[in-house]
Amino acid sequence: MNNKPLILFIEDDEDILFNACIMLEAEGYVVKTAMTLAAARMELQGERIPELLLLDVMLPDGEGLDLLKEIRENDMTADLPVICLTAFGGTSDARQGFVAGANAYLSKPCDERQLVEVMARLLQERKDD
Repeated sequence: MNNKPLILFIEDDEDILFNACIMLEAEGYVVKTAMTLAAARMELQGERIPELLLLDVMLPDGEGLDLLKEIRENDMTADLPVICLTAFGGTSDARQGFVAGANAYLSKPCDERQLVEVMARLLQERKDD
């Protein structure tokens, strides 16, 4: 059994996925990726539910916030920490993300250190609960 936290990163930009995977794996995380909502839904039904989700708000097959609402309505994933990421961040976008159940909302490209700090805080909060 792998004790490293599993992160599911849902993002349609291959360059962002590649760079983030390298950085997160160097920080000690196991990273699975999905480039569409359909692929993300399949990953969330897998054998191991991730400990944290990085979710792009706009994906080729729909809006990430729709998936976030589904996650919050499912008993198996309701408490899953979710960080929403968007290239088009604005106050109203962030508000929609928090209303949908996001734990954090970052604009892309986000500072790698900030992303790791937010992830670590959310994972610790979940562990403490």
